[in-house]
Amino acid sequence: MKVFNSINQEHLKPLASDFKKYLMGVDDMSLEDVRDVLRQRLHAKHPTEFPTGTAGASAAGLAAKIFDTRKILASASVECTQCDYEEDLADHRLGFVLYEMNNEAISTGLWLKNLKHHTSKKCPDCPQPMRKSISYDSPPPLLIFEINSDNITLNKTIGFEEDDEMKVLQLKGMVYHGSFHFTSRIISSDGAVWFNDSMTTGRQCEKDEHLETMSGRKLMKCRGKKLVLAIYALV
Repeated sequence: MKVFNSINQEHLKPLASDFKKYLMGVDDMSLEDVRDVLRQRLHAKHPTEFPTGTAGASAAGLAAKIFDTRKILASASVECTQCDYEEDLADHRLGFVLYEMNNEAISTGLWLKNLKHHTSKKCPDCPQPMRKSISYDSPPPLLIFEINSDNITLNKTIGFEEDDEMKVLQLKGMVYHGSFHFTSRIISSDGAVWFNDSMTTGRQCEKDEHLETMSGRKLMKCRGKKLVLAIYALV
């Protein structure tokens, strides 16, 4: 709950409050009520992105809106691709949701370590192009990867080195899409993988397998649907 409150006040703080009401049995709040309140709030503020009825919405767009934050989480450095010229570090608006811009990422771990791209700027010391590298200032409490390609490997953990200490983000959730419908897998603290499809399992989750027995490639698909979001949390 504290993590949600610290990220933003617009969506996550009231969401955390409603989760607390559900857990404490206040006002007979159900998980469906929590979902519907959030859905109505999002539609009222962003009717085009989050329409009502049978119109679809982007899972990554939903995650980005809910987990939007004004906090500065990352820094960017711009350096020449040829000589030793580099500029001072600058704040960067990298958030909790990472978008797969191309098919170059081999795995989610390497994707995170290689947040760099060429810019339109030219080096003032030589005519070569500049490259911007982006990194988080400290391990974020969670990360959400938008997955578009089939050739990326899903790492079960991602390491962050901070002050000579290794911090770890663990894979905790996955969202799948197919036939105009989303399903999910949730990973509990003991490594058990649970499946949910509200149309068939309702409020219940079915036990799938254990994370240790599932390869990163196997996690890319679930019952005929493709992975679209991978969610990691700091442990």
